[in-house]
Amino acid sequence: MAREREALQASERRFRLLAENARDILFHFDFYPTPHLSYVSPAVRDVLGYTPEELMADPDIVLQIVSPDEGSQIPELIRRRVFDGQLPQPIRLVHKDGRTVWTEQRSRAVYDDQGRLIALEGVARDVTEQKQAQDLLQQYYERLEEMVEERTRELREAYQTLHEHERLGLLGELAASVGRELRNPLSVITNAVYYLRLIQPDTDPKVQEYLDIIAGEIQKATHIIQRLVELSRAKKVHPQAISVASIVTTVVASFDLPANVQMQVNIPADLPPMWVDPQHIDQALTNLIANAVEAMPDGGQITISAAQCEEDPQQGSMLCLQVQDNGEGIPPEVQARVFEPLYSTRLHGMGLGLALVKNLVEANQGRVTLQSEEERGTTVSLYLPLGS
Repeated sequence: MAREREALQASERRFRLLAENARDILFHFDFYPTPHLSYVSPAVRDVLGYTPEELMADPDIVLQIVSPDEGSQIPELIRRRVFDGQLPQPIRLVHKDGRTVWTEQRSRAVYDDQGRLIALEGVARDVTEQKQAQDLLQQYYERLEEMVEERTRELREAYQTLHEHERLGLLGELAASVGRELRNPLSVITNAVYYLRLIQPDTDPKVQEYLDIIAGEIQKATHIIQRLVELSRAKKVHPQAISVASIVTTVVASFDLPANVQMQVNIPADLPPMWVDPQHIDQALTNLIANAVEAMPDGGQITISAAQCEEDPQQGSMLCLQVQDNGEGIPPEVQARVFEPLYSTRLHGMGLGLALVKNLVEANQGRVTLQSEEERGTTVSLYLPLGS
């Protein structure tokens, strides 16, 4: 018996030597007769700032060092017998100075003969540095994902721009070809119509009607050719300080609106001048009004308004010129493509109007946006630089 007792004492001394010099926290927590920490190794001072004596003397401190979020989960973990195994459990603890300490605990549940949990014993390792490193790595990973998404978007936009430029280049070649191949025949037909009207001023009304149709179609064809040429041609900008009111007044006065379309103009008199090419903005506004009229076959109202608007990071304040109609609107799936050259959902549309508007505005260091709702109408906004 004496030899066995000595062997047991020697074993206890070795265990205590290991426990008192280990960097991990060794603990034994009893649930009966009252919950209390019956043993905790000296490493707890380095990890949590408390001495073993403080923790073993005051059960309330033991409850305080467990993070509230973790403490609320412990009863459920006990019920599920999670502590019966040897898998490490991440547990957040609270240091004496209030900071969070991440630990990884391997615990063993102790049960009595009736299967009642009477104690937990185990080892807790401070993994705060590893957790911080993991969090930092996760932040780097998320930032990397954001950067990849951002670069992917930039590449996609660059590809779209290149694709559009290629289309415009092809369009320029097409326009030149169309101009050469069709303008001469159209001129011949125009002269023929003029000659027929000249030599037969009192011709049959039906013949006169067909001559008018031919002349109208020639005018449409010529207009399409001109817009193709304008879209593909490089824009030379000759900016000058000019008031938005003067451009709007000129365009509205020259526009022959249908009888069932009303025009309302809201231009404040105190707006600063724009710094743009007047011919470009005149043409852009003309196209927008024409589009608005086409969007209201049963009539409606066009509202033209202007205001000094948001700050541009590079250009400062800008002027916002808006053309709004209460027509049929544009479906959401179509809105993303309305500025693409040659894209149109209208039966006789060529897809040139808004594409030309975008080119003209961007050539003047501006930008264009579109908002539309089906059965409610469309608003196109031109953001244009102000004069110095």
